[in-house]
This record gives sequence, C-alpha cells and structure tokens, in this order.
Amino acid sequence: MKRWMLIALLMVALIVGGTAYFMHRGYRATAAYHRQFYEAALSGEPQRLRGLFSEQLDQQIDPVDLETWIAGLQAALGPYEGTSAWGSRSNVSTDDGQTVLDLRARSQFAHGEAQTALKIVDDRIHDFAVWSDQLPAWGPGPAAIDGLRDGARAILQRLLTLQIEDAYELMDPTVRDDLPPGQATRLVNALIADHGRLEDLHYHRAMVHRGATPVLTLIYDIEMERSRLEALVMFTFEDRRPLPVGFDVRTPQ
Repeated sequence: MKRWMLIALLMVALIVGGTAYFMHRGYRATAAYHRQFYEAALSGEPQRLRGLFSEQLDQQIDPVDLETWIAGLQAALGPYEGTSAWGSRSNVSTDDGQTVLDLRARSQFAHGEAQTALKIVDDRIHDFAVWSDQLPAWGPGPAAIDGLRDGARAILQRLLTLQIEDAYELMDPTVRDDLPPGQATRLVNALIADHGRLEDLHYHRAMVHRGATPVLTLIYDIEMERSRLEALVMFTFEDRRPLPVGFDVRTPQ
C-alpha cells in the first residue's frame, strides 16, 4: 500500500510540476510578445510597431489612425512597466500549417493598467486589442473619415433615388434585418412626396463617438426640390474595419 501511495504521489508531483513548467513557458512567451508590442508602440516611432504586424494587419490599419491611437495610449497610460503573470492566458494552435498564438494578459504602466490580447501568426502580430478604462476606444482619424466620404455619399445617392437594393449592398447585412428594403422604399417615397426629388448632396461634417463602441456619423447637406435636409450615414468599427450600419434623414440641426 505504501509503495502504491508513493507512486501516486510521485505521479501527482510530476503532473503538477509539468503543468507549472508549461504555464511558466506560456507566461514567458506572453510577457515577451507584450513587451515587444508596447515598447514598439510607445517608442515614438509608429513604423516600428507596424514592422511587427503581419502584411494583412498592416493593410487594414490606416497609418494616421494608428498614430492617433498611439498618442492616446501614451497620454493615458504612460511608459510600459511590465506584464503580470496573474490572469495571463496563452493558447497554441495551427492554421493552414501556420503556428498561431493567442495571448491575453494584464499589463502595467506608469499611470494605470490595460488588458491586452495579441494574435501571433508565424511570429507576426496578426491582430491585437487593448482595453483600459483610461484609454479612449479605437476610433477613426481624419484619413479614415476622408476615405469613407465617397462610400457614404454613394449609399445616400442610391437610397434617395430609390435604388434601394443597390444601396443595401454597400451596407452591413444587419441593416436589412433592422429595416427591410420594402420598408425603406416606403419611407423614401414618403420623403419624396413631402419634399420632392433629390437634386444634390454635399458632405458637411463628421461626428465621432469614442465610447466602448466607436461610432462615426457622416453628415451631408441634401437639396430636394422643395426643401433642404440633412442625411446621415453611421459606421461602427469591427476589428478596426468600418461597417456602415445605419442611415437617417432629418431637418438641419
């Protein structure tokens, strides 16, 4: 009996020791990638951070928006001080022959802390997310706004000339669920009955709400046959990609 108890205790010790070893290795990888990420982000050289990105991520992110986010990070949290082992998680998998690391941890800074998730594919940052009560949410900068103006104008042009299905093809599929095309057609017909047909529209301004979910609203002045109105197109951002999720027409405000 004592012999079997000794063997069992040795097995438990090996399992616990092995688990601790792999947890330590996982934390070391998590801490190393987080340090590399934040040292590059806070270096004052955005190109250094972009040099860590995969080609796909680098193409998704507008350089001006990245600079804006980095400036917010520096102002809100200050210098990076380290990544905690407590609560850190790591997962290793393969995807189409590539090694994928999903790393999540809490990092400390001079003025606070942030939760960070990094997705590493073949040693390049394929995606990242940073959460902190002190850090403004990722939102569009001037370059992104300029890049969306033509697309928003095309949506409004098609809507207000009753090319409803064509307009919906330019928007997120959730719009179709919230406002079916048939209902949108009835609303636009009522608008035309009250104000006449569309004659022209011009970009006016943008509003950015940087809450937990950033929302960009592009506002256009529209000239109908008998009235001047405002038209709005709303965008949210998923993985930093803009999604047109709504529209509205109202009297000028």
